[in-house]
This record gives sequence, C-alpha cells and structure tokens, in this order.
Amino acid sequence: MIGEHVTNRTDQVTLEDAVGTLERLVDRYDSPAEIPAALQQVRTALTRHCDAMEKTRDVFDEFILETPRLSHHVAELKIEHAAIRAMIDALLDTFGGAPSVHHPALLVSLIGNARVLCEHIQRHHQHTADVMHEAFVADTGWSD
Repeated sequence: MIGEHVTNRTDQVTLEDAVGTLERLVDRYDSPAEIPAALQQVRTALTRHCDAMEKTRDVFDEFILETPRLSHHVAELKIEHAAIRAMIDALLDTFGGAPSVHHPALLVSLIGNARVLCEHIQRHHQHTADVMHEAFVADTGWSD
C-alpha cells in the first residue's frame, strides 16, 4: 500500500538535515574546509534516500503499478537522483583539494555551486513529496 510509504519518511529528514548543514556552512563562508565533509554527508543521505525510493522497498515500482499515470514523474525523480549525485561528485572532486581554499575566485564559484546544489535538492524534495501525495490520493481515494 502506497500510504504507508508517505508516512515513513525518515530518509527525507536525514537528507534535509544534511542539506541544512551544508547551507549553513556556505552561508557562513568562514569554514570552507568543512564543506567537503558536509558534501559527503549529503551524498550519504542521498544514497539512503535513493535506496529507500528505488531499491529497498521498490516504492517507485509500486507507484507505477498502482498509479500508471505517475510513471513519467517517477522517471523524472530517477533522473533528478542521478543529476544530484553528479553535482555532488563534481563538487567533491573540486572541493576535495585543499588548495581551492587558497584561491578566492575558485572558492566563491564552488560555494555558489554548493548553493545551487542545495536549491536543486530542495526542489527535488518538493517534487518527491508531490508525487508521493498523488500516489497516496490514488491509493486511498482521499483528496483535499
């Protein structure tokens, strides 16, 4: 039943917390050396989120099976997962080298890209919530 997945969202909170930490670091701008660890936390939380949605419980497959009209949205969410992973990996590759901290122009660019990543994850979170709500409504027949 899809409804049980809507209420069990601890993986999302973990991702939100990790993104919140990253946002605070890039907004403070005084601890660039801490950003790679925060990015890694976001990457780990995203992996848990993707596993929960795509593998562990086959939530996406269940959405499509019970509500075929959501198949396009599910495909979009999977694409977003891959895009977010790629953004994180690119930032980790660049931020991972401590010398970037000593190049102010590069650091400003990296922090800007980290902000864009946070915004992208927030949009993904809302998209996921919208799809889950649609699946819940289809599954239960309940609507606002």
